[in-house]
Amino acid sequence: INGRTGSVATIPVGENPIAFAKINSTIYTANTADNSVSAITSIKQKVTKINVGGSPTDIVSLNAKLFVANYTGNTVSIIDTNNGNSVTTVAVGTSPTDLAVLGSMVYVASANSNDVWVIDSISNNVSSVSVGSPTNSVAVLGTKVYATNYAKNTVSIIDTASANSVSSVAVGEGPSNLAVFGTKIYVANYYTNTISVINPQNVNQVLVLTVGNG
Repeated sequence: INGRTGSVATIPVGENPIAFAKINSTIYTANTADNSVSAITSIKQKVTKINVGGSPTDIVSLNAKLFVANYTGNTVSIIDTNNGNSVTTVAVGTSPTDLAVLGSMVYVASANSNDVWVIDSISNNVSSVSVGSPTNSVAVLGTKVYATNYAKNTVSIIDTASANSVSSVAVGEGPSNLAVFGTKIYVANYYTNTISVINPQNVNQVLVLTVGNG
């Protein structure tokens, strides 16, 4: 969309684009149906295909690298845009679904393993933090990482400033997604049609908002 003229251009990319990220003047889309990332130069609108792992579901950028969560591949693809879009693949548990960035680290929610995975963006080394339940969404606020525990109806809180110590807070049934707005964390609870609002200053007081079905 041209912000000055309002004109809209349609650019073909891979199949079923589901998420996007940006580095400088290039936009990247994660295409879940054909296991690819499309790189779109915003000036010439040239599209380049980059092959990644199975069923990419999310993509984030950090400096000159892109990190792509591959749901059926059980991996994250790391694309180095400073090195000809070369791709490095790292294993991150089972069914990675969501990514978040804190400092030089990329945090990975894993829908079928009881850990949040941590990728060092400089070395590409991988570690994990046990949270005791599968996670399907992850978000960052300050020095803390929040991850939804769908089966336990909780949100795990990883304190990166305290040796990745883990605590948890109860929310509604089926927490499925997280969003940060201002100084609070908002949690979508699938089965109760509610939003839980977590105040990091007092996690024991969770505000509950009723919303529509699903």
